[in-house]
Amino acid sequence: MQPPYNLFERGADAEALPYAVEHKLTALTYGVLCRGLLSGRMNESTTFTGDDLRRVDPKFTQPRFGQYLRAVERLDRFAAERFGKHAIDLAIRWTLDRPGVGAVLWGARHPGQLDAVGGAFDFQLDRGPSTKWNVSWRKRFTIR
Repeated sequence: MQPPYNLFERGADAEALPYAVEHKLTALTYGVLCRGLLSGRMNESTTFTGDDLRRVDPKFTQPRFGQYLRAVERLDRFAAERFGKHAIDLAIRWTLDRPGVGAVLWGARHPGQLDAVGGAFDFQLDRGPSTKWNVSWRKRFTIR
């Protein structure tokens, strides 16, 4: 199974990942960086041109885009304070540590974009959906 899954898009929590766990399957998730939002490299002046799908994705259109950017800024501060990391590191690590997830995919338009992902592999998060940081994330960073 291959559902989209990241800190912002958690629809797989409802059925796909519980199914994977129950049937001893491994999900190969994609979109771990939510089309770059969780990379921490975007700002209010970021634009999307040509065939970039983000041009028509509501997450990348104001006012939602600003809401997501502010959530990523808060996440980046949280990751730094709690783990000495960045938002991108926490986004990847969190997804990898979810029950039922065996691999994560993210798109890179050029090889240099892969340099940032190494920070996700040298730390661990508290386990389980009820951990303090995970509950805190849900309360502090949900976009409505």
